[in-house]
Amino acid sequence: MEALRFGPRLPQTRIMGNPALTNRRPGALARAGLGLVMLMLACGALASELAGEVVSASGPTMHLRPQHLNSPVRSGSPIHAGDRFRTGPHARLELRMRDGAMLSIGPDSEFQVDEYRLEAGEQRAFYSLARGLVRTVSGAIGKIRHEEFRLTTPTAVMGIRGTDFSVEHSLCMPSAGCDDGALPGERLRV
Repeated sequence: MEALRFGPRLPQTRIMGNPALTNRRPGALARAGLGLVMLMLACGALASELAGEVVSASGPTMHLRPQHLNSPVRSGSPIHAGDRFRTGPHARLELRMRDGAMLSIGPDSEFQVDEYRLEAGEQRAFYSLARGLVRTVSGAIGKIRHEEFRLTTPTAVMGIRGTDFSVEHSLCMPSAGCDDGALPGERLRV
């Protein structure tokens, strides 16, 4: 059986337009372009969500990120909106945010960066403390835009007007007694 022919075979340079592309596998350029677009989108998303970095970590600590594996906290690790930090007994974390704020998270604490934006038109720092102790020295957002700084605890929401404060939230119940002489509820020191 004879193969059908439709006419003379055209040189690849006339079809593809670029002789350098004729040696590549079909679809390789499309995959490379798609990969480049995905990388640019990922880098843009990370850059817009970057909130700060971990300055120091000591003792048993855990960095809990949405859609990532949980890992021990390391100095120099980036912090993004949505990140949660958990400290064990005798553990401490120091975080530095992009606006210059410093946060010190004490032992047996659970702290989350709920929302963080530091852009020309919008600045916001929303955090939550599920349990434990956090001390904050506010940065530009807390000093200039008081209404855009918020620390939420299980029993209160705090905005600030000062620049240095600490909050401790104890989970112990008064009827069951508290370990180590801790008192139930929250304490705020300014």
